[in-house]
Amino acid sequence: MSHEVPPYTSTRLTAQLGSILTVMLALLFASGALFFLFIFNYDLPPWFTWVRFFHFYTGLASIPILVGKYGSTLVRFGGYYLRVPRYKAAGPPSLVPRVLSPLLMADFFVLYFSGLYMLFHRYYTVTNIPPFDAKPVQVHLWAAIVGAPLVTVHLVYHAASAMRSVRGRGPASATEVARYAETSSGTLTRRALLGGMAGTGLGLALLFQNTRARSVEFATLFIGRIPEEERGGPGDFPVETLFGKEAVPDVGAYRLEVTGEVGRPLMLSYQELLALPSYEHRIRLSCVSGWTQRVVWRGPRVRDVLALAEAREEARSVAFHSLSDYGVTWHRGRLDGDEALLATHANGAPLSENHGFPVRLIVPGYPGQSMVKQLDRIFVRLEAEEFHPDFRLVRAEGADACAVAGTA
Repeated sequence: MSHEVPPYTSTRLTAQLGSILTVMLALLFASGALFFLFIFNYDLPPWFTWVRFFHFYTGLASIPILVGKYGSTLVRFGGYYLRVPRYKAAGPPSLVPRVLSPLLMADFFVLYFSGLYMLFHRYYTVTNIPPFDAKPVQVHLWAAIVGAPLVTVHLVYHAASAMRSVRGRGPASATEVARYAETSSGTLTRRALLGGMAGTGLGLALLFQNTRARSVEFATLFIGRIPEEERGGPGDFPVETLFGKEAVPDVGAYRLEVTGEVGRPLMLSYQELLALPSYEHRIRLSCVSGWTQRVVWRGPRVRDVLALAEAREEARSVAFHSLSDYGVTWHRGRLDGDEALLATHANGAPLSENHGFPVRLIVPGYPGQSMVKQLDRIFVRLEAEEFHPDFRLVRAEGADACAVAGTA
């Protein structure tokens, strides 16, 4: 028996939103898996820009769809338990949705909260989530790991329930269209709701990924990612500096050391760096915390500097170390491209300290956290860089290799 309800609580709307959400969650989980492989330094091709695009755009666009789906379900569930006649008459929700729905809602809350925390909060000022001092990257990862099997069980249950109903082998479940058919009257239609949610989702994605809203400081919600002293100049693009920066008061004393498995160790002064053949490319810098920016970078190629130091051909990784004692070890093959630079200039001007003066690493297609700023040492290693699926943000390895952390 069908019971007429407003369009926003009809099971037809819930089913349609669920179908849309299934596709979006598939994109989120797939892109998220690749996202974390990049963070854990798995040797992947330069796909991070597209991975970030799908993950953040889909995540933001899915928010109103998720709210709409669970909103419609909650009204029905609440209507039954609050004894609202039209919902009470339709009977109780099935056991599986009663158990799964609260678990999924709790997991989605943690998943989306941790993701939005990294995107909007002062993540690189107040790094961890209070009051438990939880690392948001780790919270986000574990919420996804827990959520994947829950979503799978949810989908399998409803698919099996729908098949039984179509074949006439069992009663319709609480989420099938026959239980709660929408009213035929009223100005708020299901199509209007779907269109409104789709438009809101697209608007959120475009607003916070394609406009200055991603870097505007507002109360304690949004991080001001562009320093005041950079606004309006060549360095007018976002900055993330989780592990600090060091002033370079005496440029004349600065040296970039290139050592390790090389035949000709180098100690390059700033002026010697500037005198090397340099190349200019417009390269997109994409941060794991969500923002992206195209910048014109200029400097010598990494491969040319390694060749100048006579790096051994069999060397398989290169560690980059910063004046601030931050560093990342790269797979050697990632550094051989024409656009892998030791950048000394951004948008036609020498790098500022915020952006990595005197020199920083730039390699297109990889996370900004790996683009080490304020380079003071490059160490060539024979052994390959390891895959580190250990959920730690920082890994200390001594002088020959560097910590895995985040800065852009």
